[in-house]
Amino acid sequence: MNESAPVAPVSAERESRAAAFVELTRRAGMLDAVGYAATLLVGTGDWRAGIEELLRRLGLATGVSRVSLFEAHRSLAGELVQSCRFDWAEPPLPSISSDPRYTEMSLGDAGQVIEEWSLRRMRGEVVQALRSEVTGYTRQVFDEHGTLSFVSVPVTLSNGDWWGWLGFDDCRVERLWKPLEIDVLRTATALIAGAIERERTQARLRLSEERYALAARGANDGLWDWRIDRNEAYFSPRLHEILGRPEGDLANGIEGLFLALMPEDRQALRQNLARRFGKFRRKLTAECRAILPDGSIRWLGIRGQIVYGQGGPVRVVGWVRDITDRKLAEQRLQASEARLRTILDTAGDAIVSIDAAGRVVEFNRARSAFSAIGVTK
Repeated sequence: MNESAPVAPVSAERESRAAAFVELTRRAGMLDAVGYAATLLVGTGDWRAGIEELLRRLGLATGVSRVSLFEAHRSLAGELVQSCRFDWAEPPLPSISSDPRYTEMSLGDAGQVIEEWSLRRMRGEVVQALRSEVTGYTRQVFDEHGTLSFVSVPVTLSNGDWWGWLGFDDCRVERLWKPLEIDVLRTATALIAGAIERERTQARLRLSEERYALAARGANDGLWDWRIDRNEAYFSPRLHEILGRPEGDLANGIEGLFLALMPEDRQALRQNLARRFGKFRRKLTAECRAILPDGSIRWLGIRGQIVYGQGGPVRVVGWVRDITDRKLAEQRLQASEARLRTILDTAGDAIVSIDAAGRVVEFNRARSAFSAIGVTK
């Protein structure tokens, strides 16, 4: 009788190779899903538009039964809660993002003590659990959803704030995730966090621009903002009004403002700016005359704050005020003083002005006929 050769080692080796192949295939699929996330989340303005497709791809690539994205936030009462914002579930499993039980779920007990898993997520830890190891309420949740194994990866923003977590439920087998797989999941959550931060930054920018525009509309002065590095300029509606032009007419960058000035004042303003840029001065002051479309001339008081970057100026933010009335008043005063000076100098009598201390402060030409006075100016 021939003895049969042992087959156990060969079978074990085949199983090991098969397991390694499955792991590599799964990881490749996960990387493809993350690559999709990088293209979609980074390349679009609204990360929510593609998040459900990302969860679906991650679910299929990892072979799990459900992928869910939870956000940690404050309720109207100020309590720290979590809500399932998006999820993908393998049919026929129901979606939980539309289930009100998974909206504003408390993260603490009656004493507001944050439960352990949430604390670990806040610290940036990955949480894994097997059905055979959990008890109490967690076991009830596992049983309700048919979950055999679970892993969650925190979504942490760059400033360290904990936004929420990305969870994976496996209803087929109890398994522990490999370190390489966890790394891929962390990359996915980092992309989600980056998209969330970009959206918040854009929202703050829009709010800032809206406030700036409202302030510009309500201000008596005209506002202007010159981005030197991009040669872009913003002119407020009030500035257009001061220059007698329809809104949007000053569209040719900073040249739109320069061209509204009289040629000699335009050149003087350019030279003024060049001098201040060369000396890295931070403030701009100037008085210029503008020619309005109807041919009239208005005096403008121009002020600005210069912002410098590496190597030179990058931005000037300023305001323009119509100072025509003041300039006309100054001209009238100067003309009046000139006329008075003429009258004094042509008078036949000596006229002397004396201050409160008895000192002579001014006299006319006729005083030369009265040398006995002996005054000096």
